[in-house]
Amino acid sequence: MLFDNFYALLSPAGTATMLVLVLALTAAVAAASLRHDARRRGRRLAH
Repeated sequence: MLFDNFYALLSPAGTATMLVLVLALTAAVAAASLRHDARRRGRRLAH
């Protein structure tokens, strides 16, 4: 079972899927941080 999953991750399709998931997570984190920074700047400008 573990070896099957391991080989699946090593396969081209598995590698592509992992890259897509990592990129999606990175984009989500970046968007969240950008929104947070925008809120901070907005509050500073409001003051």
